[in-house]
Amino acid sequence: MFFRRPRLAPDVHAQLTDAYLGEFGRQPARILAAAEAVGGWCVLLADVLAIQDHREWRFTPWHRIEQGGWNDQNSELRWELVDGRRGNALFDEPGRIPEVFRERVQASIVVHKQIPIEGTREGGIVSARRNLANRDAPLEWRIRRGRGTAETPENMFVLEAALADLKTDWDI
Repeated sequence: MFFRRPRLAPDVHAQLTDAYLGEFGRQPARILAAAEAVGGWCVLLADVLAIQDHREWRFTPWHRIEQGGWNDQNSELRWELVDGRRGNALFDEPGRIPEVFRERVQASIVVHKQIPIEGTREGGIVSARRNLANRDAPLEWRIRRGRGTAETPENMFVLEAALADLKTDWDI
């Protein structure tokens, strides 16, 4: 199956390139999907999510997106960052944005393990993410408590022990 390469208007492409160069000091990675969103553009590059909001560009590396997805009813892409901040983009015609978003976030996940904790409904999650812009960068490890899992010393001990075990298995 072949897909057309996403096309940005020349002025939008130039603005994206200038902003990316200013942020990262290198030419932009390959554009995988792009669509006009309410208030600007949403461009999915191989290494980052780029959102234009009133001519300003914000870049989010894929490994910094904790979770997100597509809401077909609202034609909305939503995400939550590892620091808890949230973002979204609304579209009339999203093109391949939903599929490529999901693929890029998944590509950054190396380890994702549900950790049961006695007395909790969801326990927690230990994950490791890869920076898609720098394959040589060390994995970024995270602990996330599940909904309703209190931040008690006992619960955190279980999650930190699971983290230590997984790091031993995965970090080389």
